[in-house]
Amino acid sequence: MKEIKLLDHNKTIVDEIEEAMNNGIRKIFFTEATGLGKAFVFMYLVNKYFKDKKVLYICYRRQIWEHIIAQKEFSNIKHCVDMSCNADFNKIKDKHYNYDVYFIDEAHHSFSPVQGRNMMTVANSILKMNKDAYVFGATATPNNKGRLVGDAFYDITINGMDISEAIEEKVLAPITYAIAVDDVSKNKENEKRYTKEELQKLLPRFNVDTTKTTVREIMDDFPYIKHWLLYFPTISL
Repeated sequence: MKEIKLLDHNKTIVDEIEEAMNNGIRKIFFTEATGLGKAFVFMYLVNKYFKDKKVLYICYRRQIWEHIIAQKEFSNIKHCVDMSCNADFNKIKDKHYNYDVYFIDEAHHSFSPVQGRNMMTVANSILKMNKDAYVFGATATPNNKGRLVGDAFYDITINGMDISEAIEEKVLAPITYAIAVDDVSKNKENEKRYTKEELQKLLPRFNVDTTKTTVREIMDDFPYIKHWLLYFPTISL
């Protein structure tokens, strides 16, 4: 089996998680920018501490799970890990009471009235029945509409690198933004800005092919930019 190795910025997170566990803390929340390896922290912890336990990985979208199981390192832990999407977790909560470890990815969705409806209520019920269980939450978005996710449920919050720190430390490549703002008079040189209304017109909400074409046209305005990070709003169909 392939050894699960961590980069230095994730070793720092794991060191703090291990200290919390040694102090008897069982509800642990950690943050880290997108693309820095939260999934590898999860795999490392399971491989080191919970290979003989029953682990439930809870994620917002199945695509996240598919990305994790595609990693070679997952072979170390696949025998003890099951997966549940947020919606399934709420619907069939009774079958989830007998796990030893719960790992909630994209944990800020746990408090959404749609994607995470009642999820923390269910989690609290599980912990009342299984007081020895561990719950880990991870996200790149620790502040959900002004609410600090870690403070709402977990006993400790461990903050890893945010995106600006990751760029400064050259863990991530620099990013140039095309920003949607209310006041386009704040233009900076070599940076194109769009009002929110303009972006809504530019990016059709339901036509994927048209959206891809429009994004490509915007990117073509900046041929010198090699890396893009695109954000899309959550929408109801």
